[in-house]
Amino acid sequence: MSFELQAKLLQVLEQQEFVRVGGIVSIKVDVRIICATNRDLEQAIYERQFRDDLFYRLNEITVSLPSLRDRLEDVPLLVDHFLRKYGEVYHREHAHVSATCMAAMSEYSWPGNVRQLENLIKQLVVRQDEAVVFESIRNSPDAPTAERPVRQARAGQGYTPPPQSSQTAVAVGDDKNFSLKDRLSRTIESEEKKLIAEVLRKTNWNRRKAATILEISYRSLLYKIKEYRLNEVE
Repeated sequence: MSFELQAKLLQVLEQQEFVRVGGIVSIKVDVRIICATNRDLEQAIYERQFRDDLFYRLNEITVSLPSLRDRLEDVPLLVDHFLRKYGEVYHREHAHVSATCMAAMSEYSWPGNVRQLENLIKQLVVRQDEAVVFESIRNSPDAPTAERPVRQARAGQGYTPPPQSSQTAVAVGDDKNFSLKDRLSRTIESEEKKLIAEVLRKTNWNRRKAATILEISYRSLLYKIKEYRLNEVE
């Protein structure tokens, strides 16, 4: 916004009146102004890109909302919300995500903020395939790495908990990384891999039947088979 336009906006706020383009009569207004920005306006003032008088005129009540990357604990709640929203829109009321998918989304840094998450869930609901999530995250430069592993997500309405194991052991070995988040991530992945391998074995590697039993899409199962490097000789 140019300084000239900022000055005009400030005048409207202070006088509570404006003149339409091409008009000659001032129109009184009684409104509440709500503004939103993702820029540091104090820095913009310092750099002489934003008027300080307009800033202080607007800045009566401030609500700071961190970007999604700074509040990843909100991801499951937002996922549930968007699942319900687009489930109703596209008549997919039973849309849900698996534990692994939720964990991956809960670790991703979301450079596109909430809008990116919403768009991804919309695609998931329409296509009914979690592979769109895994592919989007994997192909992103912000994808989790060994140094930033996928963490365990909390449960929500659209969240399918991971299968429970009666005996879950985490070996320490010689690994110097004792991060609880990393250990939980490895445990979840290990249990999921064993479960998928067991179902494939019992179905004689009938992938479509296995996908039905696991309650995931056929494409998601193929993705996980490739990810965990499973083969019929195991």
